[in-house]
Amino acid sequence: MMYYYLTREWSSDDDRLKKDLELMGMDLKPLTINNIFTSFFSNHENSSPLHMTQLPLPRFWEVLSTGDIVAEGNKKGKIFCYPQWPQMVELVEWYDNKGICCAKDHYDLSGTCFQREIWSGGKKEIDIYGQENQEQLYLFSSHDRALFREANGREEGLSSIDEARKLILDKQLSTCDCLVLSDINLLREMLNLSSNQLVFYIREELSAEDISYLKERCGKLLTRDFKLKTDNMNLPLIYLPTFLGAFREFRPHILILTDTQELEQIEVLVSALPNFEFHIAALTVMGGRLLDLDCLANVHLYPGLSREIYEKLLQTCSIYLDISHAQEILDGSRAALENGMILYAFKETCHQPDFYATDHLFPKDGVTEMIDELSQLVNPEKYQSAYDKQKMNPYLAIREELKLLF
Repeated sequence: MMYYYLTREWSSDDDRLKKDLELMGMDLKPLTINNIFTSFFSNHENSSPLHMTQLPLPRFWEVLSTGDIVAEGNKKGKIFCYPQWPQMVELVEWYDNKGICCAKDHYDLSGTCFQREIWSGGKKEIDIYGQENQEQLYLFSSHDRALFREANGREEGLSSIDEARKLILDKQLSTCDCLVLSDINLLREMLNLSSNQLVFYIREELSAEDISYLKERCGKLLTRDFKLKTDNMNLPLIYLPTFLGAFREFRPHILILTDTQELEQIEVLVSALPNFEFHIAALTVMGGRLLDLDCLANVHLYPGLSREIYEKLLQTCSIYLDISHAQEILDGSRAALENGMILYAFKETCHQPDFYATDHLFPKDGVTEMIDELSQLVNPEKYQSAYDKQKMNPYLAIREELKLLF
């Protein structure tokens, strides 16, 4: 089946929802309104990008290792490659005799040029999507007009680029078995789809009128709001719990994410648990209180945390400790759960209390009890028991449970 997830602009919450729905067995293709032309005309299924040395060029033109395209000593163009694939063509700029850009070609991951931009006087005039003898779309930016040409040569003029966007979106969704949305105004535009093709994710509070419309228009409604589910039992609502990753082998490594040096009882914890490695990470520079801990053998500091190191820490650590007095960063509690970590916190610093087992939360003057609890996790039975307590939380679900929701 063909599943699409349509938004106006992609967000981290959309990423999370897409991941959860894929765990349920829905192979979702993301679509954004502002990027619908690229989605429709490019091919991202076939991963065989074009090598820069294979770019078609006139005779006697050549490509230098820098990506410059030259002929008779003159620079004719410039190749820009995919960041993850050096020397694989993503974009080619072409220059006129004065060295001014006159065209840009965009290449997809199949090695096909799916879009050409025509420039004049430093201004983009025309976008051409698609290939000759196939469907093509011409966008005339200066005049806000468009032309769609079918493979058989039949042409359709469009009064605006927005009309072109609607036309291409309709064509994209013509192959749709199921469409997931989270914008009710977008939903109201999906007139050609039946209710059993529509799934709506409720991410914000809606009026009674909107709820009534959703009930009539959508086959399924999704929410992460447990109270909304319990208060609207007459709706086709599916509560989406947060994904809990699989049980992992215990490692005495603790992850702490922070936006401040004010970590509750941090000096007491690192001193009382010398056999545990404390990984303290921040997106910014760290204050003196944290830097003073750097001399301890079991403390590791990560100021200016990168995405790569963050991912490694999520794989390395077995415990997530939420003891920062500032706002939570990087959606840490949820990310820790998705990686099968066990969550502990002080009640005064916990940012997502619904995710925690009741006896994994301690008052800040109960640091001795927290230390005792953490020290016992080296016992495999205790560690398994702590994971099982977390798994019983109604706000969480393992992979097998998520698959049963649809």
